[in-house]
Amino acid sequence: MESFFGLSAASRKHFNETVEQAERKFRQATNAVDGTNNILGIDTRSIWEREKIRVPATKEAALEYLGTILFFLIDKFSLLRLPDDELQSRVNVALAGLRRITFKEKWPKSIPLSPGWHEREEQEFDAALIQWLENREEWRRYEAQVLPQIADATAADDSGQRASSPLVYCNVWPLEGLSVMARSRIRAGLLEIHGAFLDDKTNGEVDCWRRVYDLVADEFDRAGKLTDDLVNTRIPEIVADAAAGGAWSYEPSGRVQPTSLFNVRLGTRFYTSWRVEALLDGLRGRTTYWRGHLILSPATSSASKADSIRRGRKAKFEDHQRVATMVASLEGDWKSPTNLKRLAEWMDSEHLEVDRRWRNNRIYTWVEKLDFEDDNFVKAIEYRLGQTKK
Repeated sequence: MESFFGLSAASRKHFNETVEQAERKFRQATNAVDGTNNILGIDTRSIWEREKIRVPATKEAALEYLGTILFFLIDKFSLLRLPDDELQSRVNVALAGLRRITFKEKWPKSIPLSPGWHEREEQEFDAALIQWLENREEWRRYEAQVLPQIADATAADDSGQRASSPLVYCNVWPLEGLSVMARSRIRAGLLEIHGAFLDDKTNGEVDCWRRVYDLVADEFDRAGKLTDDLVNTRIPEIVADAAAGGAWSYEPSGRVQPTSLFNVRLGTRFYTSWRVEALLDGLRGRTTYWRGHLILSPATSSASKADSIRRGRKAKFEDHQRVATMVASLEGDWKSPTNLKRLAEWMDSEHLEVDRRWRNNRIYTWVEKLDFEDDNFVKAIEYRLGQTKK
């Protein structure tokens, strides 16, 4: 493991000692529950009674094993005075590696009773790991270090406050270039996929991801608007949003605000690094397939691009006028917090496009722009108001 942790020679020695200590504690904890239940050395318990004791004890020991090593690494990384983003990146790599080892070698495995049992068991492990970490004081100290603006990580989780639907975030998806009928087919197709999932939970989430990807990519391809950006970035983000809204996973479906654990953005929400890796890996075959379509049918010709630019200029002016109309309809100071919130929500509901350069900062909606860069949100509105006066 130490090869990708970037530790010094002295720290590697301490690291190896910490791993040995974690291994020793794990063996002690698991051996303790494997003993007999009477002084004669005869175990009179049934296999189910023993499992009822062994499984939770082994799960706790596995999490303690992971935590012992992880918190050692966090302490070592923190001493290096790294920038917050680099510290977070190193911790992400360490946590992903420890998660993989702990689940494979320490986590108690059940008997495979139905299709997809391994995936569900891994999801249950992730849910237990997330809850365990967020309840640890050591993890809270680390979070306060890298994300001091977030007082309570669990407060950013609204997954239980919505009815499950893959359409929860559809108003922010980049579907403007598609016809009304195409958008309707996407919505109907998403509900069909969700219905099949609700009817048969053995229809795994990875299958749902791939069906959503094909559904959306096919509509853009039929419209002649499929691009590299859509294939590699935007459609995977739509898939992530649909999966989060539909609650297709046992584990928490990301967070609406970043935390030290949910810190990789994909679409509307923030996820653990391994969760994003799993989704992109699950879609690898689909992205490869649709990249092949791009070779045979590029999205638009130069002439059509020129027409698109001319239409885009007219559409932008019309959008600016709509913003001006909305601002004029607000009572009182349009820059008040209440009015700015109303304005951002209205612009998203009307599918008014955000500036493309904002996407470099993972901002895809007006509400997000207001939440993360309120000063620039006001400047963007002022710019649009100015354009209507020319």
